[in-house]
Amino acid sequence: MNQLLIIFTQIFIMFIFYNIPNFSKRIKTTFFAVFFIESVSLSIFYSEFSKWYTFLLLISSSFFIVKLNWNDYSKKIIKPSILDYYDKIKSYSLSIGILIIFSSLFLEYLLFDGSISTNGELLIILGLSWCLFGFIPSNYNAERDFLFLFINSFTFIFIFPLLLYKLINYNVEDLPYYWVVSTKVLLVSPLENMLLAFGFNVWSIDNSLYYENLEANKISSVVVAVECSGLYSTIIFTSAFFSYVVQKKFPVQLSLPLFGLGLILCYLSNLFRMFIIVIVGHYYGAEALEWVHVNLGWLIFTLFLLIFWSTIIDPWQKKIDLSDYEITKEI
Repeated sequence: MNQLLIIFTQIFIMFIFYNIPNFSKRIKTTFFAVFFIESVSLSIFYSEFSKWYTFLLLISSSFFIVKLNWNDYSKKIIKPSILDYYDKIKSYSLSIGILIIFSSLFLEYLLFDGSISTNGELLIILGLSWCLFGFIPSNYNAERDFLFLFINSFTFIFIFPLLLYKLINYNVEDLPYYWVVSTKVLLVSPLENMLLAFGFNVWSIDNSLYYENLEANKISSVVVAVECSGLYSTIIFTSAFFSYVVQKKFPVQLSLPLFGLGLILCYLSNLFRMFIIVIVGHYYGAEALEWVHVNLGWLIFTLFLLIFWSTIIDPWQKKIDLSDYEITKEI
């Protein structure tokens, strides 16, 4: 019931924001895009949230984005696809998509435990992206190409390393050990040092961080698991960056430094997110910590993406567009 109340509250906020005349279309679209990203993140990475509730949020945010920009899409100048092999992809996309979906369902229900896992859901979404690729109108070429590249790159980065590890090393029992060690070195220890520098009494054991819970007057702990490690947000950033630079045809010598800078900022934003979460738990208790983790963690990452794109990527994109225009003029 609490989840349903949260979803309907967010939909109501989007409805109110849509009808406020003082904000520009771009600000409103960005606002609705934040809720769209939240719905995708909750659906894939937070199993405690009902899929039906997150699907309702996904449909609502998509509706407001499309309704807000419908006139622009209807008047849009049709441009050719930027994908070099568009015709070949279109010819085989439906067959490839159906093959991916049926292979995923076959593996999940006949060879595995009979339930669709997170990897299975991603593969089904991947298959749908291939199935629908050839049916999306030309007005939406740019959006289609970006989403197609994003879904394919995200699925590849998310699933392929684990699959490769399992093929190389049949015994995967040591994988949790490597995860604990890497989390301790890269996340827990830096977070512990940050909190100690600000005067908080904390300590860590493996990938668990212990802190003073003033609300309950006891020592509490938080475990930095996969869901809150920043791994997923890093994969999202990598996939979005790759899709964008391929679509916009950024030169490699520019893309690599920007990608490195983005990874560093992504890592720092994740440390800041965990820093805020532990401080909330310190002053207001474990329930408040969990609420901030679920409802505000994604917002911090989304703000990071918006700031990074608007202050770093967009200016470079304008320079590239200007140079292409001048070259065309000279020709």
